[in-house]
Amino acid sequence: MRERVHSPAEQRKIAEPGAAEETFRRAFEYAAFGMVLVGPDGCFLQVNQSACEMFGYPAEELVTKTFQELTFPDDLEVGVELFQDLLAGRRDYGWLEKRYVRKDGKVIWTLLSTAVVRDAQGELLYLVSQIQDVTERKEAEASLAEKEAQYRSIFEATLDGLIINELDGTIVEVNPAFCGMHGYTREELLGLHPTAFIHADDHSLFEEYLQTVQAGEAFQGRAVDLRKDGASFHVEVHGTPFLYRGKRHVLGVVRDITEQVQAEKILETRVTARTQELSALYDVTAVASASLDLEMVMERSLDRVLEVMGSQIGGIHLLDEATGVVNLATWRNIPAEIVAEIQTMPVGSGIAGRIIEQGAPLVVPAMADDPDAAPAAKRILSQQVYAGAPMRAKGRAVGVLGIIGTEGRQFNAEEVALLASIADQIGVAVENARLYQQAERLAVVEERQRLARELHDSVTQSLYSCTLLTEAARRSAVAEDLNEVQGYLEAVGETTQQALKEMRLLVHELRPLALAQEGLVGALQQRIDAVEGRAGIQARLLVEGEFSLEPAVEEALYGVGQEALNNALKHATADRVTIRILASEDLVEMEIVDDGRGFDPGAVREGGGMGLTTMRERAEQVGGTLAIRSSPGEGATVQIAVPARG
Repeated sequence: MRERVHSPAEQRKIAEPGAAEETFRRAFEYAAFGMVLVGPDGCFLQVNQSACEMFGYPAEELVTKTFQELTFPDDLEVGVELFQDLLAGRRDYGWLEKRYVRKDGKVIWTLLSTAVVRDAQGELLYLVSQIQDVTERKEAEASLAEKEAQYRSIFEATLDGLIINELDGTIVEVNPAFCGMHGYTREELLGLHPTAFIHADDHSLFEEYLQTVQAGEAFQGRAVDLRKDGASFHVEVHGTPFLYRGKRHVLGVVRDITEQVQAEKILETRVTARTQELSALYDVTAVASASLDLEMVMERSLDRVLEVMGSQIGGIHLLDEATGVVNLATWRNIPAEIVAEIQTMPVGSGIAGRIIEQGAPLVVPAMADDPDAAPAAKRILSQQVYAGAPMRAKGRAVGVLGIIGTEGRQFNAEEVALLASIADQIGVAVENARLYQQAERLAVVEERQRLARELHDSVTQSLYSCTLLTEAARRSAVAEDLNEVQGYLEAVGETTQQALKEMRLLVHELRPLALAQEGLVGALQQRIDAVEGRAGIQARLLVEGEFSLEPAVEEALYGVGQEALNNALKHATADRVTIRILASEDLVEMEIVDDGRGFDPGAVREGGGMGLTTMRERAEQVGGTLAIRSSPGEGATVQIAVPARG
């Protein structure tokens, strides 16, 4: 403990109380906080080591100072006031939070406790002060207060709703955004349980929210909340564990997503509608690609269009370019009176004729107001809306697809575009079907020409031979040469039999529907029954396994089988023919074996005689292979193998 040099009176006053008890001196000297004795003039009489360290002065220098000199200017007035109160006896003890300035100029916060020490006569001796440095605590408090102010500012200013709940859900704090979102005041919400404004369907979700956060995990979900006025709105909630006022709480961030949910629903509706539209377009495309039956394609396409457009009435007109008119080809639910009036129309007249002429889609808001609408349509479908589009193929219109919507129905641009796309697909199908019909007619003409050549080359020659043989026999009969007559007659019989075989063959070839009606096995059986069976040839058809082939593959197999049978009948003069069909999972094989005169395949390969070239082409067209084994006098075997699928 350090002392300054005091006057005799000061020394007497210090020494009088308790005769400088050793216990007091030890406590004064070794206290962990600063202790000073202050005289009535404010000068430090004695200071301990802690006080020296606190103020940054050595003891010798510190005892030359007054508390007024060390006090921070802003705190001097309150410090002097306390000092004067103590000196005047207005109080004997006082606590004060006060700032001092260290020797190095640093300002420190202290907690000052000052008591008055008097002698036995009540005369003031000195003041004893305990001074604790609380600078770090004050700085921490200031920092905390600053952060709290920042957090409070953020809490109050954020546009998202913020809510702090106790672990049982009770609300302990909300921000203005949350209040505005729900239509309550802060006072109305504090202490309330959130189920009061959460939709009943989402109460279980709130329990899950609490349980998740209580487990120390973050929560995210969507719910429906209710405003004070009962209006509902969609919210997205993020919850997280949160320490508030030293206790575990739940902090929730609530965002109004009503507009987002509505936009998602609109988008979902549009996506669903668009998916249905694309599905309809795909269906029409699939129908058009899978069949060349024009009537079936139009009917199925029209049904699908009406379904996706939500309509009941519609029809398809086809353009007859030769006559310049459009004809109603397929329709659904069109009243008979209207059908009679729109059955046939010149291009340029009627709504369908106008669409053909303009080559663009057309929407008629009310049938009664359109000058080209049929009179019956104006009367019966008065205020109903019409939408139509040209069916195009190769850049030209081939028809019109039209539908009728209910009164007040509005066809938007996307629906009209879909109608136009479907119409074009049907137009392509129409064109393909017409081309197929032309190809079929051309094939029929070619087949008739082939049959004519067959008749000329074989049957006609046989008949001409019979005529010559008959004439020779007549002359031999006149000459009474019976042996020659008999020989000529036998030759006539043989030639006639051969002609009969060929005629039966040609007649059978004129029946192409057998394959479509009976399938491959049935058609081959019909063939050997009608031709080989009647020609006296022993013919068998053996089938092992089950198979289902595409029409093109069946036609190829049937064509090869028919050609092989023709060769056996016409050229090999066979007595026995066996057809074997063996079906496995991946392959279908057909083998035609005859016991005829046989031939050298190498000798006829280049010329392609006996239909060998045709058989090979048929096999190759369906991805199959053809093998022919034969030699003179040993019969012949024709074998074709095709994939069981595709």
